[in-house]
Amino acid sequence: MTTSLTLHLPRIPKPFVGLEEFSPFIDWALRPVHSKARLLGVDFGDRLVRNVLLTDRTTVSNTPDLNQNSSISNEDFVGIDAVQHVVEQIGWLTWEDYCYLVVAVTYGGVGGALSLYSWTKDGKRLQTKLRFLKALLLRPKVMPFAPVLKKVIKRYLWEVEMRKKYPEAVCRRYRDFESSGTTLDFNEQDLERDDKARREEAQQANGENSTSTGQDVESKSVSSEAPKNGTSTDISETSLLETASIDESATK
Repeated sequence: MTTSLTLHLPRIPKPFVGLEEFSPFIDWALRPVHSKARLLGVDFGDRLVRNVLLTDRTTVSNTPDLNQNSSISNEDFVGIDAVQHVVEQIGWLTWEDYCYLVVAVTYGGVGGALSLYSWTKDGKRLQTKLRFLKALLLRPKVMPFAPVLKKVIKRYLWEVEMRKKYPEAVCRRYRDFESSGTTLDFNEQDLERDDKARREEAQQANGENSTSTGQDVESKSVSSEAPKNGTSTDISETSLLETASIDESATK
């Protein structure tokens, strides 16, 4: 692999143990990055980035462009470069966002994204967790990480709603990312267009089948009342996003 990117690592504050409370959301955000990186032959790319950020802080401060840093081995350089390529493909996360997240998750947590999925099935429980995290974001040692954590939480809640409306379209986006590196920076209009195209393809296939058999075949396309794909709750997007909202002035 050739390194075509300038590898820059921002200077990030040391992690605070309270950040472990956000690990389910962080794990959800980082999982596609590291899954794709492993397909490219890079295991533990996050550890490479974290080690440089936390154990070689002077070097990062004085020589943030790793291309100029002779203390980084060529193998590690190539690994970090591959991870940065994947983050750019993700689209909705920036490289700096990623660096903050891998430092924030230093202490880890119990359950990871599996805990997050469990919370999501219980609207009241998720609301309680979000209120707690909202308060935690105001702690001085957590505040430097607040902008990216807020971004991840909002993105997750938005995708929960999108999976209810367009379950197959969202899953297709993730499959395409794994197979070809298609961006995950999609919006609702993209999903609506994908879903419409899928329905039209299904209708055409059903029409051809009906003609060949001489029988009327009922369309199997998904109705607008799409199944909730494992996220069936009584929560609403508006209430969740309001709960997750943060006073912007408090994060500055």
